Parts: sequence; C-alpha cells; structure tokens
Amino acid sequence: MISHVILTRFNLATPGREQTLRSDPAWLAGRFDLFERYCLPSVAAQTDPDFDWIVLFDDETGDDARARIVAAQAVFPFRAVFTPMFPHGKWAAFTRSVIGPPQPGRLVVTSNLDSDDGIAVDYVARVKMAVASAGRAPPYAINFTSGIVLRDGMRYLHRHRSSAFTNLVEHDTPSLRTGNTINHMEMVKHVPILQERGPPAWLQVVHDTNVSNRVRGRLLTDVEAGRFPPSVIGPAPRVSARRWITENLALGPLRWGRDVLVKLYRLVRPWRPAG
Repeated sequence: MISHVILTRFNLATPGREQTLRSDPAWLAGRFDLFERYCLPSVAAQTDPDFDWIVLFDDETGDDARARIVAAQAVFPFRAVFTPMFPHGKWAAFTRSVIGPPQPGRLVVTSNLDSDDGIAVDYVARVKMAVASAGRAPPYAINFTSGIVLRDGMRYLHRHRSSAFTNLVEHDTPSLRTGNTINHMEMVKHVPILQERGPPAWLQVVHDTNVSNRVRGRLLTDVEAGRFPPSVIGPAPRVSARRWITENLALGPLRWGRDVLVKLYRLVRPWRPAG
C-alpha cells in the first residue's frame, strides 16, 4: 500500500528580505497567475488520481488571495494549510493531516512541487511504477532525469540527476521525515537516488520573479503530444534554423560551462587558506 502526498510551498517566507517580498500584493498576484497557469492544471490532469496535495500558505494571506485559493480548490481539491513563516519541522505533521497515523506495511511517498512549476500528466503514475519496480527497501528517492525548462514559450530539454522535483519513499513510521526537509542537491548524502529515465516528467518555468532557475538544456522544436496539458505547455513555438543552431551549438555549451563553474565554486567556497 502506498500513500502519495505532493507538498507545495506557496507564499511561506523565511525571516528577512524574503518575508517582505512574499507579502507584497503585486508579487502575490503574479504568483497566483503562475500557479493557476502551470501548477494547478498539471496536478488536476493526473492520470492517476490516488494522491493528496497539500499547499502551504502564510497565515496572514489576505481575503482577496484566499478567494483565489477557494477558486483553485474547485479545479482540484487540495488541502490548503495556513501557517506562520516557513515550518521546517512540520512537513511530517502536515503529511499526517491527510494520510492519518502510521500504518504497518504502508509506504509513504512525499513529492516536492514548486508553485510556479508543473508535472507531466502521468507523473503520479510513474512515481508508483518506480516504487513497484525499485527492488529495494526504503528509504530512497526517485528522480526523473528528464524535464522541460520553459522560458517565453521556448521549450528546452533538460536532464538533472537531483532535480527539485524530489520524491522520497519511506516506511510509514512515527519518524516520518518527508523529502521537503532535504535540499534536493544534497539528497544523495541522505538516501540512495533511483534514476528514472524516460520522457520529460516535469516542467520548470523560468520567469522574471524567480531567482534560482535559468534556461538550461537543448532547445526543442516540439514536445511529445499529451505529456502536459495544452494550456500548460502552450502552442509549439516557431524555431528558425538560425535560432536552433545558436541555442544548441553556441549558447547551450556556454550554459553548461556556467553550471559547471557554479558547481565548482560551491565545492570550494567553504574552504579558506590557513593563517
């Protein structure tokens, strides 16, 4: 038996600059636009409906925003949780609120989904198939290596061995952890990661208000029909031969080199010479 819970942090903030940003009405309205365009319809379109979805909101979210939340729940009945600040230690408690107390023999899968991103229509089904064929005991994580990066209608095929779309599989015990307590780039330090190949499983949207996502991968002329709802992926863009060559033979390698340099910097940043 498997209980699958998708966890989404909407406008919860950590203390500091982020707290001010996430309470800004313009930022919040833009976030709802992204949520309603990409995240919500992609979850509502899942071919396997046997899962729960929890979306976390700041407890000071205003009436106008709460009205949009109610409207969104008419599209898909997610559990809206209102809580102060970013509750690092409460992910398990929120998960328990929908799956109930521990049950012997049950597996719990917790999947992270950012509120401005999306998932393929068979994402939940593929997670469960991966669990069924894992051939090992939990805990472990499932990573779908292929996804789409979307920027201004352009689709880029990106491969990632530890993406933000984490899926942590655990035995259902009182010490349930949930995948959202682990940074996706450090997941391999905590549990084995099972790499699942196949068609694009996730959609990462690059827009003007996100700070960490950027264009990566190979420019596509189209995406396999039916992977994502048409309203989410949008119409296929017109890609000229010159644009394709520029993106994939020039800019693509430069982006790859940039990412390598960033990884190297992160590895050596904590080190300081003695004396």
